[in-house]
Amino acid sequence: MNKFYTAILVLAGLFFLYNPVRAQQTVLISQGGTVNTCSANFFDSGGAGSAYGSNQDFTTTICGDGSATPLYAIFNAFNLENTFDFLFIYDGPTTGSTLIGQYTGTTSPGTITSTSGCLTFRFTSDGSVQNAGFSATIGCGPIVVPPGPSTTCAGAGGACLSSAITFPAGTSGGTAETGPNYGCLSTRPNPAWYYFQVGTSGSITIDQSNSSGIDVDGAIWGPFSDPSTGCASLSGLAPIACDYAASDIFSLTIPNAQAGEYYLILITNFNGGATNITFSQNPSSTGTTTCNALCNISAFTGSAASCTVGTNTYNVTGTLTFTDPPSTGTLTFSDGINQTVINAPFTSPYNYTITGITADGASHTVNAVFSGSSACNAQVTYTAPVSASTTVTGTTTICSGATTTLSAGAGFSSYAWTGPSGFTATTQSVTVSNAGLYTVAVTNSSGCTGTASATVTTNAAPTPTITGNLNVCNGSSTTLDGGVGFTTYAWSGPNGFSGNTQTVSVTVAGTYTLTVTDASGCQGSTTATVVSGSVTVNITGPTTICQGATAAVDAGAGYTTYAWTGPNGFTDANQTVSVPGGTYTVNVVDATGCSGSGSITVTETVVNVTVTGNLTVCSGQTTVLDAGPGYTSYGWTDALPIPIPPYSTTQTATLGSGTY
Repeated sequence: MNKFYTAILVLAGLFFLYNPVRAQQTVLISQGGTVNTCSANFFDSGGAGSAYGSNQDFTTTICGDGSATPLYAIFNAFNLENTFDFLFIYDGPTTGSTLIGQYTGTTSPGTITSTSGCLTFRFTSDGSVQNAGFSATIGCGPIVVPPGPSTTCAGAGGACLSSAITFPAGTSGGTAETGPNYGCLSTRPNPAWYYFQVGTSGSITIDQSNSSGIDVDGAIWGPFSDPSTGCASLSGLAPIACDYAASDIFSLTIPNAQAGEYYLILITNFNGGATNITFSQNPSSTGTTTCNALCNISAFTGSAASCTVGTNTYNVTGTLTFTDPPSTGTLTFSDGINQTVINAPFTSPYNYTITGITADGASHTVNAVFSGSSACNAQVTYTAPVSASTTVTGTTTICSGATTTLSAGAGFSSYAWTGPSGFTATTQSVTVSNAGLYTVAVTNSSGCTGTASATVTTNAAPTPTITGNLNVCNGSSTTLDGGVGFTTYAWSGPNGFSGNTQTVSVTVAGTYTLTVTDASGCQGSTTATVVSGSVTVNITGPTTICQGATAAVDAGAGYTTYAWTGPNGFTDANQTVSVPGGTYTVNVVDATGCSGSGSITVTETVVNVTVTGNLTVCSGQTTVLDAGPGYTSYGWTDALPIPIPPYSTTQTATLGSGTY
């Protein structure tokens, strides 16, 4: 829209008479001499809107107000003809003082601080090219560097309004972003966004002027808890103060600002011409702003140290570099769980440490924030050391006398095992045989440590027993039994014998071995010797008897059964039997069940005696009778019913008449 400059300029001129910002001094290098001030805008000979002249050589000294605070110059713009036009700056009241530096081209001196309370400036130019020149803000005391303006709300810089802020106005013709409720600002060319924070509650008035006296407008929004919240809510919030008058100055008032609140201010260069805009807090304000809003973090680092031995924790260390920190409150470094808190005053750079963080190998973020200026915060991301978590793997149930291998896993720099009976080892895997608790402590490349344990249990080996008849009769078999309750059986024996069942039938004498496996996989063995059982029967007794006599024959002791057979259906079950002549057989069974048999033949002997001699004798005479040779005994008797004792016991006998 068009602005009516005639009427407004009259009002602007009246405002100029009392606007404190107008009282800020402007110093040109061309005026020479010594200027005593602690608040000035310092320019080349062309001022804010024009280039410097040719063939110039000006020297001007600026000294403070006599207080002990240092004098400083903050250069906001710098553009000289490179290597032909120069600005010399001296730390003191003359060009004989210490030369701080000489500057040309677009290399700005930045911020210059005097140690003597005075700065001397000498400017020289040649006769050819004249560039835009330079501008600087002169001040005393601690250096408060005003942030550069931002063309977007989100990038708004913090402003400390206890002293004037001067910045070169935008001239590119850009316009403020769409979205916010701009109130009276129908157009918003060449925008510059700032935010500030209230220090003391009360009414606060912000005054603006510019070095070229051109039309500049502005608006203020608030209050907000922080600047980012403010930018997000501008679409539904009208400005609390707004100026769109056709004037080079404005004053915007916050009637009842509260301590800690944030406000956003937008300043636009409606005219579009080159100028340096200056704004500050009116001294008549009952409230104040704080320089906390100027707090700026320029660098923030953080890295994880190696793990603390035995705790699997680590520390994070780093450096926070900042300017213009709040004068009160705390500075907190936090990873969300652990934190380190520092009390004001704050000195940059600050080296911090957060201790006792549990190692997990994950990405972590450390936040740094000043409580006195919540907008002054920063984050840094780092990767934590990998924790040394491990587990013990391997078979933990073994058979008595067997071994097992336990492993703590690969990838660790050291291993330390302990176990029963003073067991120790330093390898990844160990082979053990004793039952008990085994513990390993591992350390990884980050120095993190971890432990794990496993309990080894030993099962006793099974003890099988072979039962069955361990005597095998010739030509027969016996059954051996390994017992119930085993999962496998393995038999071996003579002549390559083998078997895999609980019971086996064997026919050969010898040693048989049985190996069994139980449900735990443990094995045990035993042996049994099978003896060959052969029965030989030896019948004793006479084999020759007299006719009509009997013989006592014996099959031998030690058998469990006897079975005699013989002529005429003879049977008997005794060890000894009396038998007449004939052939007799006995079958016996011994204690092992083996049987045998034997036979004996008893022969009856018949004696035929022929008596020779004279069988006729005279009465009263005797005769000699002869029974014949070859007998073992002789007994001559008469044939009476009651025989008389033998008449002779020899082969011959002398006998009288009678029957003999």
